[in-house]
Amino acid sequence: MEDVDRYKQKVHRYGAVVDSKIASLISSGLDIVAGIALCFVPGMQGLGASLIGSGTLGIAGGYISEALGGSFELGAAIGSIIGSFIGGKVYQGIQGLPATKTASESVTEVGNYLLRDAEGKVRYTGIGDRSRMLLHNLFLEKVSMKSTG
Repeated sequence: MEDVDRYKQKVHRYGAVVDSKIASLISSGLDIVAGIALCFVPGMQGLGASLIGSGTLGIAGGYISEALGGSFELGAAIGSIIGSFIGGKVYQGIQGLPATKTASESVTEVGNYLLRDAEGKVRYTGIGDRSRMLLHNLFLEKVSMKSTG
């Protein structure tokens, strides 16, 4: 009965009182919802992925911390910070995949120099520096222009 009276006094003095665990869960849930919404806005996908990671690991971190005997709120805060970084890095990795695939299809370097263009034609092979490779490519282009022209 005493707890109920104390709660009523808090509500009367401060307005509605929300448990800090519930507040952390609401905050993480809003992060996830806002992150999903931002994933559909052009140019804001990175921030959206970061918010999704923040919300997801905020919830997970809170429950892990609580299971280990710590504070839910501290675990949620730590998980939220780590999740934000992880979400951003996942977004960067996803954005890097097409560039990596394109680069591996267009240029291959093995050993000294073995460069291929997008059609798979060898553009230069041999030992040398980059300037020698570029001169060789210019020579190949001039030879091909003379043979076609």
